[in-house]
Amino acid sequence: MLYTKDGSPPHLTPDLLDAIEDVQGVHLGLQELFEHKDVFVKYRQVKDKGAHDFFALGEHVTFFGIRDPMAFTESPSSGPTQKQTDTPQQPNNPSQSPSSSSSSSSSSSSKPPSSSPLPPVAQGYITATSKKGRAKVTVQDYADIITSLSPDVFSGMSAEVEWRASKKRSHKACHLSSDLLDGLLALLPPHMHQRVFGVVSGAGFKDQRLRSAQDVAKKNVAGFVLSGFDTGETLDERAEMLEIIMQQLPVDKPKLVTGPGRPEEVLDMIAAGVDMFCTYYPHLNTQMACALSFPVSYPFPPSQQQHDAHDPSKLNLRDPVYVLDKLPMVPGCLCYACRTHTRAYVHHLLNTHEMLADVLLT
Repeated sequence: MLYTKDGSPPHLTPDLLDAIEDVQGVHLGLQELFEHKDVFVKYRQVKDKGAHDFFALGEHVTFFGIRDPMAFTESPSSGPTQKQTDTPQQPNNPSQSPSSSSSSSSSSSSKPPSSSPLPPVAQGYITATSKKGRAKVTVQDYADIITSLSPDVFSGMSAEVEWRASKKRSHKACHLSSDLLDGLLALLPPHMHQRVFGVVSGAGFKDQRLRSAQDVAKKNVAGFVLSGFDTGETLDERAEMLEIIMQQLPVDKPKLVTGPGRPEEVLDMIAAGVDMFCTYYPHLNTQMACALSFPVSYPFPPSQQQHDAHDPSKLNLRDPVYVLDKLPMVPGCLCYACRTHTRAYVHHLLNTHEMLADVLLT
């Protein structure tokens, strides 16, 4: 699922979006769109059309989710981007707490902090954080925006917490998410139940993940969102937790994860049983002026898992070394950007702050 800002893929006009054959779908986020709920409701009343028409998304599959993929800092040592009421703790019993990170090579990829945190736990509602501040989102509010936008698939309403939240906070989130999903299913017409993805919560606690997966597997949902990943866990912790979750979910229903996007992360999670991804990764690399080259060999050797300037999976085209480079961005690639533009030209566009550079990199 392609990352969007305010409902539109960054740097891509509708005609360019249609021209990219590899885009399977787009991600729409509650955090950015909730403040416009009344507009969507009115648009539905007047034109009887939803997200596909409003955002000019054509025939692309739309997924509406609670979490913004870029909402958290991933590094276990840096902590969450919002101040929490419950301080994350590390109890003495390792079976009840997420293990700490021991090395940078086993941690998930890093991304810049965002001002839009995941919705905190609150009794009977969650909160959406937008440019206008925080707003309560009740089950009725969420049902209204879903029925107005009518996305192809959407996340059940849930109170998500990051990986290293306290056990008390995570326990509360699991119970609230179950109640919110039941309330949402009661409000939505039956034909929309086949678009709902139930949310598996539990942060980094195995017992809570187990109970949450067992609970949501019993509900009338079309698939599952595995929440809380890419928020500070190590790759080993992630793999262990995915194995626990997958054993509880039916194999014939799709599983979606929001956040992870590096090639090795995606391939690892596909091998674990994940089917769909909402990722910020292409957008993040465009912001970093990088072209993705993907010299994929799997499993990835350790040298390819390091997140440094020598990462062979991307080219930093701001680097002066490309000022006279006449090669395409990725030799052999048949996309429009690589067929018609050189590394030197994109380097020039980046250094003169031309918007075309971001379009071509995207």
